[in-house]
Amino acid sequence: MVTESGDFSVDQEYEIRKLLSPQECTITEKDGTETDGGSLLPSAYFTLKQKKGESVEVTGGGYGHGVGMSQTAANEMAKEAYSFEEILKYFFNGITIESMV
Repeated sequence: MVTESGDFSVDQEYEIRKLLSPQECTITEKDGTETDGGSLLPSAYFTLKQKKGESVEVTGGGYGHGVGMSQTAANEMAKEAYSFEEILKYFFNGITIESMV
């Protein structure tokens, strides 16, 4: 990749997904609901399209398996000090977490 700050290489899938992360964007899920983007692109299934000027459009084609919780995204959230309750509520809207003891 060539930037104003210099050239660098991004080789691994998760490095690429992190570089293209939608942190400041809204993601539209398969069911039409919207969620805030995280620190990792949801799936490695995407296309890049050169736009007029210098911009590039990233279009996602996947949502991981499309159901449940992304293990990779949950792991990244845990590294960023999100609690397990916050992680579960992020992936499963409207849930209640209760003690079984």
